[in-house]
Amino acid sequence: MKSILCCLLLSLAVVSFHSGCGTSARKRGEELAATGQTVFSVSVPQGADMEEVGRGIDRVLGLRGWTVSDNDDGSKSATLVHRGISGRITVRYDAEAVLIEDDSSTTNGEPLVPLRWIRFLLEDLRVYMTTLK
Repeated sequence: MKSILCCLLLSLAVVSFHSGCGTSARKRGEELAATGQTVFSVSVPQGADMEEVGRGIDRVLGLRGWTVSDNDDGSKSATLVHRGISGRITVRYDAEAVLIEDDSSTTNGEPLVPLRWIRFLLEDLRVYMTTLK
């Protein structure tokens, strides 16, 4: 009986922790969307091959579950729908930076920057850029 009670309390603590984390990230994502702060960037190393940069963007997005398509203007569009969020981003890149422009929302249409998703992409892109030179 004691071990069941401990397991229940531990489960409750884990659920509370996760829901609390999600709430603050979601609030911040709503604030960013409301104020139009929806562009995020990663530096491209000097002299990097632009085809390699493009392939790296495709790889990072694909590994994170995003569906990617190339646009006529050289940018990339990516979508991901998960847990009530409809993620939509446009990725533009040149010899200086990779820009992620977010246009995401909840599946109910309320503007929302999926902050964790964007952070994961930025972190992965930064790591990938260190392999280029």
